[in-house]
Amino acid sequence: MNQYKLLLLCCMASLGSYAQRDLYIVHANVLDVKNKRLVADQTIKINGDSIVSVGKGTAPEGANIIDATGKYLMPGLIDAHVHFFQSGGMYTRPDVIDLRKDHPYPKEIQWTHDHLEEQLHRYIQQGITTVIDVGSSEYFLNQRKAYIGRPDAPAIYMAGPLITDEMPYGFDGLGQDAPFVLVKTPAEARAAVDSQLSYDPDLIKIWYLVYHTTADAFYPCVQAAIDEAHRAHVKVAVHATERNTARLAVEAGADYLVHSVEDSLIGDDFVEMLRQKKVILCPTLIIEDGYERSFKQSLALSTTEILGSDPFVLTSLIDFPYYADSALVHRYKRAADRQWIPTVRRDSIRMVNLKKLSDAGVTIVAGTDAGNIGTLHATSYLNELKSMQQSGLSNWQVLQASTINPAFILGPNDAEPQRSLKRAAQASSVSQIRPGGKANLLLLSGNPAENLDNLKSILLVINKGIPIQPDTLIKLNPEALVQQQLDAYNAHNLEAFLSTYSDSVEVFILPNKRVCYGKDQMRKIYDFLNHSPNLHCQILNRIVQGHYIIDQEHITGISDITDGAVVYEVKEGKIRRVYLPIL
Repeated sequence: MNQYKLLLLCCMASLGSYAQRDLYIVHANVLDVKNKRLVADQTIKINGDSIVSVGKGTAPEGANIIDATGKYLMPGLIDAHVHFFQSGGMYTRPDVIDLRKDHPYPKEIQWTHDHLEEQLHRYIQQGITTVIDVGSSEYFLNQRKAYIGRPDAPAIYMAGPLITDEMPYGFDGLGQDAPFVLVKTPAEARAAVDSQLSYDPDLIKIWYLVYHTTADAFYPCVQAAIDEAHRAHVKVAVHATERNTARLAVEAGADYLVHSVEDSLIGDDFVEMLRQKKVILCPTLIIEDGYERSFKQSLALSTTEILGSDPFVLTSLIDFPYYADSALVHRYKRAADRQWIPTVRRDSIRMVNLKKLSDAGVTIVAGTDAGNIGTLHATSYLNELKSMQQSGLSNWQVLQASTINPAFILGPNDAEPQRSLKRAAQASSVSQIRPGGKANLLLLSGNPAENLDNLKSILLVINKGIPIQPDTLIKLNPEALVQQQLDAYNAHNLEAFLSTYSDSVEVFILPNKRVCYGKDQMRKIYDFLNHSPNLHCQILNRIVQGHYIIDQEHITGISDITDGAVVYEVKEGKIRRVYLPIL
């Protein structure tokens, strides 16, 4: 069977209905991530969602076959630090920037509810077949069950609300949508854990901050929460970015540090403690950069980020410099400018600490903290991997951190020999190309062990045994497509802009004067996007009428401010015609 004609099979039934026959991948160059080697000309037999065999051999006549000659097969990627209660846009953290007068936070909550499935599709589209949400809400703990076994969604592991003694501004009184739970005593910490256990979380999460208290003051609560979780054989993830809080968290029994120490270089004693206690660490190197780029108005969005992210989330970031409250915009820009030197210092500390931990044999996993302002779901992942590489990790070490290492987060350890064996078994097989392993695989046209950018060359995602062409996962409606081209326009990314248009696009000056036909002409006409750094288009009003979008646009950054109504006609998932006003 031609690999490019395999159809996306997505439905709501159980996994058993997806695949009726064995699937064979033949002549594949397999990345043995565990042993850091490439194994040529392998045949992989898949039955259901599991790998049956790996080795030399041929497929029987009439079988479902994917010919992987000259291609590279690797385990699916794992983002070990995401937050689905956050969108990644400018409105998602009222404790950081309060824009609720124009975008009420309940509206943001509803957006995260309505777009969860689409976000999951975006993860699969980027080759991320497993995600670990290390701080969500009761709502999302319930929702994850709806995606078990679905090939169009990654495997989801999830913690409940973050246990903290610092309730962030704007997050109180949210009921089942609360992502934080406030505790002040060890008894309250134990009760918070017990309340979450009824939802069968994969982890308990503690937010160990020292903004208005001391590390020692909150330590009894941290210890109580960890002890209570461990009694239920559930591991504990801790946010602790200071050397002292990280040390105390590990001493209390933390299993997973979801950030690196950023206030000082770590010593050999701390490194040895993590190694001996088998603590796992996720460095999350890019999150501060996401905030800074957003507030400094220096996003420099990649084509992957523009085309692979939600267009309306992107718009909230791109349009921030043009927000109505210009005093607020300037205030945050000045603050981000002042923060630049401390951020660079913290980035350097995190990178040096990461290399030291990795060299010492501490288990490192890749995670983005996606959902925070400027750290986009799914499309931010490669940026994180490249930052890990820049810290001194080899490509093979980065690939281990993004595939096999995260399985240890959920696996058993010496302190918890009786912990959920079922969950541990699932985790241990989720990212290895071996008999009995999960059939979560990526077929690539290039070798990522040579160049991490080859992780963008995905031909097929094989998720839970089902081959999926990435470009079949998300079909933007006409409004979203037009918004995506606007984002590309405002990001001055000509290639992303043109990708939203039909090859036979026609551009007219109203009423019917055609001034452009086809992408080649359009590329020449719109080349000014590459040379107009201040160009920006705002939508003042929009009418959506079926396949037609009518935008009242306000363009600045050129010699004259231009206003006018533009009509877009969308056909077959592309912009087919554009009608411009007479200027």
